[in-house]
Amino acid sequence: MLLGCKGRFRMLANGDIKYQRAGHVHKRFNKSNRQRRELGQAKIMDPAFARMFKKLGFKSRTY
Repeated sequence: MLLGCKGRFRMLANGDIKYQRAGHVHKRFNKSNRQRRELGQAKIMDPAFARMFKKLGFKSRTY
């Protein structure tokens, strides 16, 4: 699992984990402009999930 996560998640300098949201490209004509705009932006992972990732041993280059 962790090998696939290296390309999908980035650890920030303050310890937060950043990821790209799904659903931005597929079937975009059914989505509103606002929804497409928000899906295109990166998001910070919820702290509870970030703790789980760190317990599993997720380490990435910091940005």
